[in-house]
Amino acid sequence: SDLSGHWKVCTVCQAVIDEGVHSGGTATCTDKAVCEVCGKEYGETDPDGHKLSSEWKTDGTYHWKECENDCGIQVDKGEHSGGTATCTDKAVCEICGSEYGEPKGHNYTGEWKTDGSYHWKECLNGCGVQGEKGTHTGGTATCTDKAVCEICGSEYGETDPDGHKLSSEWKTDGTYHWKECENGCGIQVDKGEHSGGTATCTDKAVCEMCGKEYGAYAAHVYDQKITANQYISREATCTEPTYYHYSCICGKSGTAEFASGEALGHTGGTATCEKCAVCTRCGIEYGEPVGHIPDENLTFDSIGHWVNCTVCGKQISEKEQHIFGEWTVIRQPTSTESGEKVCECETCGYSISETIPETAAAESKVTVNVSGGSIEGHTGKSVTVNKDESLTLTAGPAPEGKIFKGWSDGTKIVSTESTYTFSAENDVTLTAVYEDEAESGKVNSGVIAAVATGAVVLVGAGGFAVSVYLKKKKR
Repeated sequence: SDLSGHWKVCTVCQAVIDEGVHSGGTATCTDKAVCEVCGKEYGETDPDGHKLSSEWKTDGTYHWKECENDCGIQVDKGEHSGGTATCTDKAVCEICGSEYGEPKGHNYTGEWKTDGSYHWKECLNGCGVQGEKGTHTGGTATCTDKAVCEICGSEYGETDPDGHKLSSEWKTDGTYHWKECENGCGIQVDKGEHSGGTATCTDKAVCEMCGKEYGAYAAHVYDQKITANQYISREATCTEPTYYHYSCICGKSGTAEFASGEALGHTGGTATCEKCAVCTRCGIEYGEPVGHIPDENLTFDSIGHWVNCTVCGKQISEKEQHIFGEWTVIRQPTSTESGEKVCECETCGYSISETIPETAAAESKVTVNVSGGSIEGHTGKSVTVNKDESLTLTAGPAPEGKIFKGWSDGTKIVSTESTYTFSAENDVTLTAVYEDEAESGKVNSGVIAAVATGAVVLVGAGGFAVSVYLKKKKR
């Protein structure tokens, strides 16, 4: 045979007989197929031709099946699963039937089981085993309760008739104090009557032993003089002060009175020349009549003047005739307008006025020139008008560091007003004069001269003049 087929050779003549192709047999993962005719291997191995074992192979975590041909393959490999471990046995895998994992061990996490002498825990896995068993221990019995085991928390043994737990606070009534057992056995210890402390009108005495109030309040002592509204017994009047009740230091008001402060005094009302004022609070007349009070300003008419009372308005002096002074011209007449003059009574200031007829018309003209300002109603710095016509000049803004001093006609200061109104009598050039601020306010020596009745003229050393008109009223 060879890899393809098989044959026989005649032993005599060496002829090939029964020649054929290999056939039959089954290749495996490790062996080629075996020809059913000649019994020789032929072809190739079959990588899927495994022969799996019927039993599972296992370790602590996995199970699998192996090929019996020893090709080393592991089939159906998986982790163990299913089954339930017990306190003493591992879980059994539902697939391979092998134990895996660890036993649960006993579960003693439940509550303690007890009797009068012992405590223990039963396994919660249901195996019935008792664990951690021991005798009760620790705890202290009281007058009402047995000792409590420090391990399982159950009572055991007997109560202690002397095992009282006294309260830290005193129990009291109106007469006694004592301490009680907090266990509720009803015993009272250190019982005694309250003592010590001093009662007042607001607080009872405080026992020196238990710190509780007891007994009655002390009597009120009304010796406090407090001037508060709550203690007023009688309000102040025009003639009497306020009266208050004496009070106790606790604030309680008594019945006895004391006076404090001053009487209010009468108020309001208006006295007349002949009658007293009437108090607006009590309605009683008080004070004195004011009498007639002369008015400092005389009352006058066109005939004369007299004094009136400022209170009742009555005339309280004889009527006197006016005493007129000199006439004062307040507006000069021109050729087109009349003038006016006034005359005042030297005593009361009553004045009369008269018209000054217009002057004869004149054809003469005058020219006024302005430097450093403007002429009201005119656009230029020079204007020609009728003689005696009224003009008004306005000074321009002062240069930096300067202040306005006055209007000069070239020889003297004719006005210190920045707005200057005058009658144009002659040809003239008026110049606005300024001076340093540092020089402002210095006063030159001058001469005061009376130029008319009721007027004073201050003549400065520089030649300028200021007229001051004085009006005087006399009685």
